[in-house]
Amino acid sequence: TVGPRRATLARVPGVTADGSVRHIYMHVPFCGRRCSYCDFAIAVRRTVPWRAFSDAIMAEIATRALQLDPAKLKSLYMGGGTPSKLGAEGITELLAGFAQRLGVDNLSTLAGSAEVTIEVNPEDVTLPAVESWVSAGVNRASLGVQSFDPRVLQWMHREHGADDSVRAARLLREGGIQNISLDLIFAVPVELERDWERDLDLVLGLEPDHLSLYGLTVEPK
Repeated sequence: TVGPRRATLARVPGVTADGSVRHIYMHVPFCGRRCSYCDFAIAVRRTVPWRAFSDAIMAEIATRALQLDPAKLKSLYMGGGTPSKLGAEGITELLAGFAQRLGVDNLSTLAGSAEVTIEVNPEDVTLPAVESWVSAGVNRASLGVQSFDPRVLQWMHREHGADDSVRAARLLREGGIQNISLDLIFAVPVELERDWERDLDLVLGLEPDHLSLYGLTVEPK
């Protein structure tokens, strides 16, 4: 039998009958700056406290008494914010903590059964960082391109340029991540004279496995 808490969890999509979690989304709030369109819960930090953050996530897993079974976990998604701001060392320690609680040596042992995704910004992608993420168990990356137009990127307060996105996609594959998703944002102000068709052509030229298109929404303040 299962206790009341596990019985409740079992009725939640993504949780198995015995209370084991199949899908995990982890919010990493840290960013180098706030983009003009951003309405998310983020923390702009010059120095990211990745060790304290990792400890806090592990404590939350224990507090919530999450049942983690390597045979049943299907996806671990690190979104943000900007998870790549944790750096190579931060991601490695964080995923090592998850592996320990799953009872495996490394999350890379789940490569055939579970998808481990990290959201990244182009300016954070270096070959050593990608290789470290892969060694820690990452097998999918979601790259925040948003646009290839310098005017649009500047208006968005993005920290990267168009060439950085192309370079980042190449380095992700070179470092061992073959499953790549790319993001674009549409419906930006018309005065920017953004060429949407050009952005689509360029992003498709990078041959992503998945493409996410987000419509810009304006919130109060």
